[in-house]
Amino acid sequence: MADRNKVDTRDTFKKGFDFLFSAGGALVGLGNLWRFPYLCYENGGGAFLISYFTFVVIIALPMVFLETSIGQISRIGQFKAWNMFPLMRGIGLASGVILLYCNIYYPVIMAWALRYLVASFHSELEWTHCNNEYNSPDCFSILNVTNVTLNGNATSSVTEFWEKNVLHKSSGIDETGNVQWPLYLCLVVVWILCYFCIWKGIRWTAKVVYFTATAPIIMIIIMIVRGATLDGAANGIKYYLRPEMSKLANIKVWMAAASQVIYSYGICFGAIVCLGSYNKIKHNCLRDSLLLLVVNSGASFLSGFAVFSVLGFMAKAQNTTVEAVAESGPGLVFLVYPHALSLLPIPQFWCVLFFLTLILLGFDGQFVYLESWTTGVLDFFPLIKSFRFGKELFIASASFIMCVIGITMTTEGGIYVFNLIDTFAAAGWSTTTLCVFEALAGGWIGRDAYLACLGKILNRGPRALLYFKYFWRYVTPASLTMMVFCTLYFYQPATYNKVYVYPPWAQCLGISITCSSIIWVPTIAIYDLVAATGTLQSRLKRACQLPGYVSENLNAKLTSENEISKPGVNVASNELKELI
Repeated sequence: MADRNKVDTRDTFKKGFDFLFSAGGALVGLGNLWRFPYLCYENGGGAFLISYFTFVVIIALPMVFLETSIGQISRIGQFKAWNMFPLMRGIGLASGVILLYCNIYYPVIMAWALRYLVASFHSELEWTHCNNEYNSPDCFSILNVTNVTLNGNATSSVTEFWEKNVLHKSSGIDETGNVQWPLYLCLVVVWILCYFCIWKGIRWTAKVVYFTATAPIIMIIIMIVRGATLDGAANGIKYYLRPEMSKLANIKVWMAAASQVIYSYGICFGAIVCLGSYNKIKHNCLRDSLLLLVVNSGASFLSGFAVFSVLGFMAKAQNTTVEAVAESGPGLVFLVYPHALSLLPIPQFWCVLFFLTLILLGFDGQFVYLESWTTGVLDFFPLIKSFRFGKELFIASASFIMCVIGITMTTEGGIYVFNLIDTFAAAGWSTTTLCVFEALAGGWIGRDAYLACLGKILNRGPRALLYFKYFWRYVTPASLTMMVFCTLYFYQPATYNKVYVYPPWAQCLGISITCSSIIWVPTIAIYDLVAATGTLQSRLKRACQLPGYVSENLNAKLTSENEISKPGVNVASNELKELI
């Protein structure tokens, strides 16, 4: 009874669209702007779109709806929400570990963008010339590339600004080097802003997200319109969307599409579960899940036009091909785009607009990731909230520790640390494997009992949810399991920028980072089966079915919310007011 009361007094979103804006802001992030367009270009353009939208139907819709509904029914953070599926309750801790990694390395991207944003206000953009102290004799200005003869060691001014000034990049992860204090100061500023945007709880965060979620979309539309007017834009868009249907026979294209869907939708990160827990019990989470698919995939698709229209212009200005100027990952954002924007009239304006968009996109995700992780921990240790300013102090302490850990990614070897965590912690077979466990939990442990719970909160019959029943049980886990085996079969040592190969000890560290999350699912399952009483058959039976208290608590919450919503009911207590 005590646990149920804690859930019933949980803070809720004040407005119906708060969840949609918060989740949309978290899902539409930097991966949409740099990762999706390059993957589309690299994997056959229109052919990749077919595989991508196939996995949106197979993975994104069923898993986003599952995570949202789990949070909404349990009304608790991701660490304990998965307890309703006893055999798979380790998913909560596994997703918490992944989310912790994201909270550590994701702000570093915003620190890079902030460093560029500050430099964009100079009367002469620093990356457009070679008159800086750090420039080498082989440096050439990106503004005069067509008027000079380049030798084999020539390096562009924008590359030297990124590698020699912002990163002070060393030769490898073995050479850590010194901390780049200007960059670390940017990281500190990012963390301070993040803290003050979430310290008052989800309702305050939701207000902030209304701005940070809409402003980047408006800025992306502005960049699309501007890019469409550039000479050579059509060539860039053609490279982006060129259909190479033969690519569909390549399993690696499907692997890339599945990975992008899981990564861009934040599946297995726990953020969607946490946000869903702030919904009112009868909120239409199915409608919002469908809208999130439109928003996220639409933003990814539109971002490709913004990126490749500029790349087409850049290629024509340099009398080269789009293939020669397109890069993946940070290179696309911090090398190619500054280069292209510097060729436009009033480059300072366009650079400020672009990097401000990057920062706002990053903040969208970081707000929700940090809020989700801290909420999960506080739900696990509720005693912290009983102290005066306990929540605020805990969030401040967690932010400080993560900021200190982030110093490793602002050293001269920091870019290698960042790439290693990005490769092994939040993408690849760790999240894909965890996604398999989640689908099995909903389809084989929740089964018809969980579908009945969904029918109660959505006022829908069992036939309306048949799509989710069969996808959770068969289609989604089967397709994801195939992707996991393919990822392991085609495994190659991790690299940075397709040139630097990580040493064996770093490869082992990366694999350990991956295992540090997914290992909790089988470990906790085995522990619970061993610690339980009764025969092995009875223990397995209890672990593989939805506990009866889930339906009982749901009925109590539905009754409570119906009573509160009746006209003429006097809601006197503060706890009941929080339920409205």
